[in-house]
Amino acid sequence: MFYLSLIEHTLRLPPQLLGLPLNEAIKGELESLFVDKVIAILGLCVSVYDIRSIDGGFVFPGDGASTYTCGVQTGYVPSICRRDYHSKT
Repeated sequence: MFYLSLIEHTLRLPPQLLGLPLNEAIKGELESLFVDKVIAILGLCVSVYDIRSIDGGFVFPGDGASTYTCGVQTGYVPSICRRDYHSKT
């Protein structure tokens, strides 16, 4: 069983990916960053489920890549020994 979580991430998109459609290029980069990785508070990320928002497209001086802020819905499996941060132990 997995859960969905909304994550906001600032993503640097390399220049060689700018020829692809924007959603496809961003989804590929997000999958390489998040899928099969453990996110500290959530658990193991198993999929990039949906891209909710894409803002930006800024190019910083001296950098050939564009930078986007993305709202991403990810599917994750919670950690078995996940700590409850609200309890006092």
